[in-house]
Amino acid sequence: MNDYRIIFYWSSTDHCFLTEVPALPGCMSDGKTIEEAITNTQSIIADWIETAQESGRPVPPEDNSSELQSTNPSVTELALYILEKTGKITTMKLQKLVYYCQAWCLAWCDMPLCNTQFYDWKDGPVSRELFDSHQGRRVIDARFYQGESHTFSSSEQQLISAVLRVYGDKDAQWLSNLTHYEAPWKDTRNHLTADQPDDKCISQDAIKAYYGIVRNR
Repeated sequence: MNDYRIIFYWSSTDHCFLTEVPALPGCMSDGKTIEEAITNTQSIIADWIETAQESGRPVPPEDNSSELQSTNPSVTELALYILEKTGKITTMKLQKLVYYCQAWCLAWCDMPLCNTQFYDWKDGPVSRELFDSHQGRRVIDARFYQGESHTFSSSEQQLISAVLRVYGDKDAQWLSNLTHYEAPWKDTRNHLTADQPDDKCISQDAIKAYYGIVRNR
């Protein structure tokens, strides 16, 4: 079995789980369950590699996902790094991109990317520390966090880039809706409706258990 990082997410349009392999352009699959989607993706990865080899195209090396050289960035330092890659975005989209960087780092590397907790607010997971830093702003760019400069390790940069390749072109509402389908936010809120306020911490164990399905197969 290969070690390419796989990202999965629910598609309300297709009514199935979709997968993408950030390191292999165009390598994606689907399935009615997460497990089926991942199994199908493994076959697609093999086909992608075989086709690339036959045509003489380079094949990116497999990724040792469990190794991360952590530099312990703050959540605002991570926000700045993301904004430098995305340009101006809404603060809601920034919150979701930071969340998915944290979530996939927990899934792939068994550790958080930065030291922050997420809470089950109405629009999806929110880092309170990040919210406090941009409170009152709807749109933000890298200039807002220029005092937060940080040097990320190459492994951290690769992980963030992988997440941004999948989620970076999605709008804030799409990302918010997606988190509403996923167990960490939904289970933390329990039976609350989407419009009811709440402020419970989404445990890192819950995040790791859900997104870590890929790593644990």
